[in-house]
Amino acid sequence: MDTLIFKRLSWRKSVLSVVASLIVLSDFAFGIASAPPLNSVANNQFTEKLAAARAGDPVAQHLVGDAYTTGNGAPKDLRKAFTWYKAAADQGIPKSEFNVGRAYEYGEGVEVNYTLALKWYARAARKGSVHAQTNLAHMYIDAKGTRKDYKLALKLLMAAADKDHPTALNSLGQIYSGGIGIPKNDALSFEYYKRAADKGFGIAYYNVGSFYFDGNRGKRQDFSTAKDWYERAAAQGVLPAFYFLGWMYGEGKLGESNTILGYALTNVAASENNEHHLEIVRYREHLQKRMTQAQVTEAQILSEALVNPDTFTPAYRRYTAVPAID
Repeated sequence: MDTLIFKRLSWRKSVLSVVASLIVLSDFAFGIASAPPLNSVANNQFTEKLAAARAGDPVAQHLVGDAYTTGNGAPKDLRKAFTWYKAAADQGIPKSEFNVGRAYEYGEGVEVNYTLALKWYARAARKGSVHAQTNLAHMYIDAKGTRKDYKLALKLLMAAADKDHPTALNSLGQIYSGGIGIPKNDALSFEYYKRAADKGFGIAYYNVGSFYFDGNRGKRQDFSTAKDWYERAAAQGVLPAFYFLGWMYGEGKLGESNTILGYALTNVAASENNEHHLEIVRYREHLQKRMTQAQVTEAQILSEALVNPDTFTPAYRRYTAVPAID
């Protein structure tokens, strides 16, 4: 392995809202599930839903919570969102119970309280909420408000995975990859990552690609196949995938060296400050020494397009001969 590339990343990228996942960019960390809203509340429906919520309708209470969480129909206000989710949760709405648990775990509209997060996740999990089962499992793995309990965490993740929940599938892949509380099993790790990837889960695309990039976990090294998976991950904004794509293009692992694309991809990866930031910047500087100033400027402009999921694919395709990315 070349000295300018590090073997594995452990980045975290948080998107803390009810409608987006907290994604963990790591082969040994976990993506945190978040429940989708029961429905959306259009601006002209909010007054009607609010009246029904005040009258005690639990579904309306949850929808009002969604409106305050997303800003769709009402000004964004996480404290008000928590109040309405709690009202619906007290009436037994599983998605509301999950959202209350999440609010307590991450301090969304209320102070962090792991004990109460566990309580509300457990209520929703018992009713079959795959989101609650997944997040509760992560709390047991991380010992957040409780002791580590890998056996219970595995049971919860298996229950969610049985319903093809992508975050749970990916988490099982990470558990088997790292031997977290159970014997390490690369074959099972790959199987779960692949199932999550088949559901369109961006981190799983990256994790599957890493098997082919590393070439030491039951798959022979195949940069072309790794590229295919990393492309899909990058299209969803998974930052480590940008770095490894950039390195492969920059070092000519996919044919002739493409320093402009390699620099642009690495530049995107360097946009987040983390424990590997200095290593990424050093590789970007390594590429820059091989480029003219005009090429560097072109690459910097390209990186602005690559960082946006809406413009990633057309911008990327202009510099490669690959077909459209699914």
